[in-house]
Amino acid sequence: MEFELLGWPPDGPTLRLDHREFAYAGKFVMSATGKAVARDDGVVGAVAFDEDRTDPTRLRLRYVTVRADRRGQGIGPRLLQFTAERARERDYADVRIAANNPFAYVACYRAGFVFTGEETGLAELVLAYRPDRNTDGTGDAPTGEGTGKYQDGLGRYRDRDTGSTARCPAVDLENSDSNPYDTSLSPTGSRGFSGSYSESVPAPATASPLASASLVSPSDSPAVTPSPSSSRSAFSRSSG
Repeated sequence: MEFELLGWPPDGPTLRLDHREFAYAGKFVMSATGKAVARDDGVVGAVAFDEDRTDPTRLRLRYVTVRADRRGQGIGPRLLQFTAERARERDYADVRIAANNPFAYVACYRAGFVFTGEETGLAELVLAYRPDRNTDGTGDAPTGEGTGKYQDGLGRYRDRDTGSTARCPAVDLENSDSNPYDTSLSPTGSRGFSGSYSESVPAPATASPLASASLVSPSDSPAVTPSPSSSRSAFSRSSG
């Protein structure tokens, strides 16, 4: 598995994805956000990000999508982690993401994010990248301060009674019948997800006018159009 940074927001990279295979494909053709991808047999995952409008030292991860046939393999969390690490190398002091349902929340924890205690105006929980958070030494669950924040976030979703409606447009899981409130569920395990954890909850990909405007043939490979001045970096890991 290879992870690649296609460009930062000023570079204006664009990415064309088949809307039949990727949720929110239309969000990736816009040049206002930076992009990073996971590649295996072609592009299997993508994330779009930009700087916080009020804090240039903070990067926000806006949209994450994993190819339909590769969900449930932990690609999404690994891609989030890769992107967050590249942001830290670029001297961003903070990397954040917002999750509007418990499945996305658990996946973000697996990537090294922790609940900040903040919520957006759309009742999304805001998480910050903290790879050095307290753990029990095995990676199975956060302990100490990490436990309190993790359980606090799950408690907020539980209070909203979203467990029965977790199959919302913002997340697709291969094992959608699992219970995200199960306290034995490892926040560092492997579970795939696809969707938007940004400032809004878009409509399903099949109904999105932006997604339908970015149709590509199944036989076409996703097209990438970075700026000529774009700074690209690649990162490879074993897919095991």
